[in-house]
Amino acid sequence: MGGPKATKKKQHQQQQKRGIDFKKIRRKIGKKLPPPNNVTNTRIKSKAIILPEQSVATEKVGSATSKKGLTLEDLLKQTSHHNSKVRRDALIGVRDLILKHPDEPRRHKLALIEKLSQRIGDEDQSVRETLYQLLQSVVLPAWKEDIRGSLLTRMMAYIFNAMTHFSMEVRLMAFKYLDLVVQNDSLGTLISAEKILQSYLDFLASNPFNVQDKGRVKGALPGLVHCLLLLKSHQEDHLRGKFTGVRDFLHGYWLNDHSVSVDLYLVINKLKDLVPVLITRLLELLQSFHSTESIGIQLLDAMLYILQCINLAVKISVTKFQEELKSCHNKSQRDEIRSQPKVVEWYETVSSALVKLLVECPLHSENQILVKKERRYAQLDAEITQIFLKFQEWLHVPEDITNKFLPYIEMLLEEEKSDGNLVHAEIWEKNLLSFFPYIPNLISQHVSVGWRYRLLQAFTRAFMGCHPKSKLKLASISAIKEMLIHGSEAFLDPSDPEVLDIQIRWIRELPHLLVALGDKNPSSTEILLKLINHLGGCAPIHPSFLLEYEDLKTSFQAFFCTSEIEGSICYGPFLRLPQNCQRLSLACLTKFSCIDVSLLRAVTRCCLCNELDPDVLFHFMEVLGCAKNIQIANCLGFFVTILSHLKAVTEKAGAEQAQLSSRLTTLHKATDIVCRSLYAYGDAHVLLPMLEGAIVSQLLQKPELENARSLLKVICSLDSEPTRLTEGSIIALGEFLSAYLLDVIYETPINASKTAKSEGALLSMELRLYYLRPCYLLFNRSSKLVSIVLKSMGSLADDSSRVNAILEVILTMQRNAYMHQVLLQFHPEIHSLLQKISDLENSEKNKMTLEERLMVQLALDQLRNL
Repeated sequence: MGGPKATKKKQHQQQQKRGIDFKKIRRKIGKKLPPPNNVTNTRIKSKAIILPEQSVATEKVGSATSKKGLTLEDLLKQTSHHNSKVRRDALIGVRDLILKHPDEPRRHKLALIEKLSQRIGDEDQSVRETLYQLLQSVVLPAWKEDIRGSLLTRMMAYIFNAMTHFSMEVRLMAFKYLDLVVQNDSLGTLISAEKILQSYLDFLASNPFNVQDKGRVKGALPGLVHCLLLLKSHQEDHLRGKFTGVRDFLHGYWLNDHSVSVDLYLVINKLKDLVPVLITRLLELLQSFHSTESIGIQLLDAMLYILQCINLAVKISVTKFQEELKSCHNKSQRDEIRSQPKVVEWYETVSSALVKLLVECPLHSENQILVKKERRYAQLDAEITQIFLKFQEWLHVPEDITNKFLPYIEMLLEEEKSDGNLVHAEIWEKNLLSFFPYIPNLISQHVSVGWRYRLLQAFTRAFMGCHPKSKLKLASISAIKEMLIHGSEAFLDPSDPEVLDIQIRWIRELPHLLVALGDKNPSSTEILLKLINHLGGCAPIHPSFLLEYEDLKTSFQAFFCTSEIEGSICYGPFLRLPQNCQRLSLACLTKFSCIDVSLLRAVTRCCLCNELDPDVLFHFMEVLGCAKNIQIANCLGFFVTILSHLKAVTEKAGAEQAQLSSRLTTLHKATDIVCRSLYAYGDAHVLLPMLEGAIVSQLLQKPELENARSLLKVICSLDSEPTRLTEGSIIALGEFLSAYLLDVIYETPINASKTAKSEGALLSMELRLYYLRPCYLLFNRSSKLVSIVLKSMGSLADDSSRVNAILEVILTMQRNAYMHQVLLQFHPEIHSLLQKISDLENSEKNKMTLEERLMVQLALDQLRNL
């Protein structure tokens, strides 16, 4: 046997025969190792490739891009990315692109709305919030007219889909999107109204809320409020005849089987189902509010929205019902409508739910509450009380429920708003504004006698205490009008001393309020004047009011003119009010049994003011001229004062024809009105002595030429041939007419350089004849008057400045064929006048210029020839 060495040797020989698997290489220390045989060479050799352009860059040249350089197509693709951050950034990029390039996205609005609508039901909250801000602040305001209708209808499909999402967050957000659409697309909302109401009905009826969700549900309710407001607005437009063209679905009334529209019937039917659900949710929220104080503010807001929805839903339904009843001609038709099964079902469902609300819903305003919640408490109580006031008669509310609300209404009427809290004052006024329309009906029919007195006194204190120019004052005036006079009968029995005392306080306050309103609130003034006019018309029927209405004259005077200090007149608000208010004030005057002198004087001062529109002046003159409550002597004095002091328009601008008409139109029309009124009186032989002295007295005060001509025309209209003027009046008129005729010549100069047929000369001759015509009539009726005038003109011919005017008067009268025959009877007077002029010419020869002497000599020659 061999040893171990022999064995190793033998093995070595066998390996040499087979070959060595891994040859061991000995390496020296410090030497670099060679690379392995299977190493890959990573060195790359390349040459530059020059391309003339790149297709991606070409596509973006000239295209609108966001801040990150993305086009609208890129951004819309990224809105569907699996990463929520990418989707949110894409929406932000869309917003930036729209703001930077508003025209580019507008061309692709269909694709844009489609892609954005797909994110409505996004599971990520940040994406939904970003989309909401994008639609609210950018897309809808900028493209409201472009995307309304079919585009927003496409968005509604995604909103309805999101309302059925398993996540409560997504569902609540869907209702916020719905609110946006409702506020921006009224037509689409009306078309989809039934489906919208059904969505809210499903959402509220499912009751998936925990305590936290009940507070957050307020975010879903504004959309329902706006939808119901829109339905109510279109309903009112339809009742007023303003049809909006919404698929004819507002044409029909839900109670008329033949003209009913299916859409409208479904809407009303959904409201019937919705009201009980809303009331149930409201009562649940009340319980949650009392048990969970930490989220009380959110619950209060949610309850306010629900109450508004209940109020609007019932109002829409009741209005339809009432309008259908009004269209009936007799009681049997109304009873037939009330007995219809669908009407009975609707009434029982809604009325039982409302009565449950009024019974179980408490009033909180009497409690001590935190300041931050006080506003919401006041609004909550006000909404509940408004529902009670609106539907008390329709619901036949029991007395115990009525008595539950009366203390709150009394407290609100007597509450002081001047506590320094502006927010509280605003809410107080807003609540009272909503209550005032229902106060008359409540006081007259639904309360006991004791409560009637208490509420009337509280209402009176509120009326007297509010600011004259506030909306509350206007609302109280409307309520007072109904409580004073309702049709032909008193709404409240004035035979009751306590009621009459309150009504007298209202009546006495009216003229003071009229002055306090001034001219800055014409709508309030118009309503107040209508009330005073209506009260004056009904006062004879109610003797209790007649005396009080007559006592308004003294305080009513300040409405026209307050006082006259040192020749300056202090006018009231009458002059600056619109014409409809001014005409209403005249109607109020005609209701007095007698217009006294002081009130008529105030009216006259306003009529003479240049600020008064001429049409209003003419209306006043016509009405007062035939009014039976003004003494004829006072009326004649009013006419004489107007004609004596009314300023004729004397604008110098424009052509001569425009100047002529503008000067005479106002006063000429006023004169015609006076003459027509005097003719309507009849008995000119009685009127002339009454007017003769006043007119002559005004003429002697030398009024303006236009005013003098108007007064002369009035005398001519009353006088006859031969004249019936007294001798004293004839003498006074003769003295006046001599100066008047000279003034006419001065006012209507005829340039000798112009030909007799030139336009300017014809206009001057026409105007001169306008002024002289009343004189011609008087001269024809009284030869004594002509003689006095000629003699008086002779006494005036004392200097050369008047000579030409006197000669021009005689020549003008001689050229008139009618007056030529009259002057032939006064040859001695004319000869004496010419002799005085000739003597004056000889004595003043050295003082006159050559041209003046030639003109006087020419006139004298013409007269001698005539």
